[in-house]
Amino acid sequence: TEEAAPILNGDAPVNKLKVVSSQNSLNNNGLVSTDDLQAGTRRKLHGLLPQMLVSGAAFLLAAGAGMPIGYSAVLLPQLQVANSTLPTDNELGSWIASVHSAATPVGSFVSGLMMDKWGRRRVLQICVLPLTLGWVMIAVAKSHGVILAGRVMAGLAVGLSAAPGQVFLGEVAEPKMRGLLSSIPYVSYSLGILLVYILGATLHWQTVAWLATILPIMSLLSFILLPESPVWLVRNDRVEEASKALNWLRGGKTGGKQCCSH
Repeated sequence: TEEAAPILNGDAPVNKLKVVSSQNSLNNNGLVSTDDLQAGTRRKLHGLLPQMLVSGAAFLLAAGAGMPIGYSAVLLPQLQVANSTLPTDNELGSWIASVHSAATPVGSFVSGLMMDKWGRRRVLQICVLPLTLGWVMIAVAKSHGVILAGRVMAGLAVGLSAAPGQVFLGEVAEPKMRGLLSSIPYVSYSLGILLVYILGATLHWQTVAWLATILPIMSLLSFILLPESPVWLVRNDRVEEASKALNWLRGGKTGGKQCCSH
């Protein structure tokens, strides 16, 4: 037994060497180490983060644009109660509900011209102005005419934001993320409608209008921090800017200038 102890103790370092040697041979045979896997995961997250920031800005704007769609369901019941400060009959109520939808196609048509000339991000920033202005007009309205004008402004903004938001997300997203990110506006519209229903269930219609300005303003601040679409920049011969934008959107993991040159 006494003689066996040193033999066992002597075997321990040999076994350790065998394990280390086996690990090294596995790595030399092309297997990826844990450190390499962790580094790859960090690079992927670093590349996805900018695209998620773009998605967040688009989400805020689309949710804000969805709120006017459902607002008539909040506004009209409160205007048609007996003690309303602005008594509204059914005919006038139908105008308040529908004028928003009548203005939306006009905004959609104009946005197609604007986004090719001024850029996708710029148009998304611009559409925040009529959306916010429309809500402010409704919030301070003392007459039906001001409410109608505010609804028209909001409808124009919804139309202005639809196409540029979809195109912008499609152009900045990696191919594997494009389908997911392109669905964000549609989901956001629905959430915006749901949000205005929730607010309108307990709050006065003018208070809801003031609160509805928050999402567009937040989206405007977010878009200020984001680059323009690299695709639009290349089409307008601004390759250097496109290279910087692409490198930012991909977390600096791609040769932006070479990609933009092709």
